[in-house]
Amino acid sequence: MVSSLASLIFPRTGCHSAGLMAVLFVFAMGWSDGAAAEDEPDPDAETASYEVAINVPDENGIKALIMDSSQLIRLEDRPPPTRNALQRRIETDVSTFAAVMRSKGYYDPDIRFEITGEAAPYKVDLSIAPGPRYTLATFEIVYLGGAPDAPLGLPGVAESGLEIGEPAVADRIAGAESTLVRWLHNRGYPYAEVSDRLVLANHPDHDIWVQITIKPGPLIRFGDLQIEGLVDVLPVVVERNITWQRGDVYDQSKVEAMRNRLLDTNVFERVSIRPEGTASDPGGERTMLAEFSESLPRSIGAGLSYSTDLGPEVTASWEHRNLFGEAETLSTRMRVGLERQRLSNSFRKPDFLARDQDLIVGADLLSEKLEAFDQTGSEGAVSLEWPVNEYLRGTWGVAYDFLEIEESNDTKQSILFGLPVGYNWDNTNNFLDPTSGFRIGTRVTPWTGSFERTVTFVTTEIDGSTYLSFDSDDRIVLGLRASFGTSLGEELVNIPSNRRFYAGGGGSIRGYEFQTVGPLDDANKPLGGRSLLTVGAELRIKVTENIGIVPFYEGGNVYDGRLPDLHEPMFWAAGLGFRYYTVVGPIRFDVAFPLDRRHGIDDPFQFYISLGQAF
Repeated sequence: MVSSLASLIFPRTGCHSAGLMAVLFVFAMGWSDGAAAEDEPDPDAETASYEVAINVPDENGIKALIMDSSQLIRLEDRPPPTRNALQRRIETDVSTFAAVMRSKGYYDPDIRFEITGEAAPYKVDLSIAPGPRYTLATFEIVYLGGAPDAPLGLPGVAESGLEIGEPAVADRIAGAESTLVRWLHNRGYPYAEVSDRLVLANHPDHDIWVQITIKPGPLIRFGDLQIEGLVDVLPVVVERNITWQRGDVYDQSKVEAMRNRLLDTNVFERVSIRPEGTASDPGGERTMLAEFSESLPRSIGAGLSYSTDLGPEVTASWEHRNLFGEAETLSTRMRVGLERQRLSNSFRKPDFLARDQDLIVGADLLSEKLEAFDQTGSEGAVSLEWPVNEYLRGTWGVAYDFLEIEESNDTKQSILFGLPVGYNWDNTNNFLDPTSGFRIGTRVTPWTGSFERTVTFVTTEIDGSTYLSFDSDDRIVLGLRASFGTSLGEELVNIPSNRRFYAGGGGSIRGYEFQTVGPLDDANKPLGGRSLLTVGAELRIKVTENIGIVPFYEGGNVYDGRLPDLHEPMFWAAGLGFRYYTVVGPIRFDVAFPLDRRHGIDDPFQFYISLGQAF
């Protein structure tokens, strides 16, 4: 099926005074995978087999479009029964090629073909000379029934996104139509649509004139909200996410923003919001119908990871996403390993005291035997989180540590209270497998309490990562990351072991055991540090849709001083990762080798198995 931009086709003659001759402008093309005009060949009969060569310049993407649209190429292994049928197949391609060229702005292509050979296999040669590329001379917008009385104005060429004089590319003009319709949908006309279009080509000047006719429909305003389909979710969840005021001019973008906000609560499987009535009803205030299908409120999960430094770890989780009917989330996560056991509980109350402000209460019970120290007890925080803008979120709160910490055969009590303040920017396109954008987070926490004596100090942490794709299919992606940390106010010995900085392991510098990068005591146990600097890079290469390889290089160090000493050498590691891509994210297997291996401390290699990219 071929859809045309023109509603009329004029002959390519006459009209000398205007100098315009009309042509058919193709916006979208369809073609069958089979040759509908050809008879199905008898598999035992002789066929008109052929070899095809198409000569077309590789400019403005036309060569790829020509090759993709060619029946001669697509059906070369299914030759037609006769030479005449082969001729018809060629003529179909010629017609398709002309449409492809027009869609890219080439209105006078010279397309020629030749069949050589007395018998099969025939040799088919096609050549395409694009000719001059036409430009956009005029883009006119008319309204069916006359221009409407629009309180927010009417769009023009600037709002369409087009520029007079640019190449007359079909996709650009089709996109301009959609942009104009969208513009009207966001300014009171939800039923606006393009009802007709006409294109005239001026061959002497190699440009075109475009006229589109828009049927605007009635001007409507937001009225009352009618809610349907709620079962366990309370209406207040919907009402606090309304993005308009009654009487406002209808705005489709506000409707979509409300729909996205409601889907983000994770309590709805389906959300539909639309004005009551049809395009034939009169304008004015319309009741907005909001229809919902609730999702299941509870879920359970489990996971398994393994690394040579920490061994196997099993995780299990349970979550309720509508605890009291207002989209509150209660989650419990348990991690059990040979060295680490932790039970984490979290409660999130959305829109607490203010719209978009969430209350988060978390508390962990833990018993962990780590390379640097052992700790048993509880830690947690109560915080408020809010969006600053689309990508930036802020948080502040109160944190605590009630821990018994053992290091170097000495057990100490750590009782700390902190006031963490943080901001996180994230404009990446995927949480588990980002291919573009960057993340950066900063967190400053003043701490006070007791650790054998009264202590007061401030920790600052900054970490970031960015992702650069080298192709449109995101098959080759470079990931870069860095982290920095510093502590002020106390000497290292007076800072509780769990609040010092450490490096090494799967989330830091792969290839070195967990926490072992940096200063060590006489027994080669990590002491931690007052400052930290790490960097890393990895190249994510998709070999197939499901399989990938990831070479990586990482380094860093932990320092006694309050700032990293760049005169001290860094510890470097390199490795190779393998990825198996699933619908929930990549499964990761990494093997890393320490390049600055210390005798009796570092193993020849470390490997890690987990879900999601390393960063």
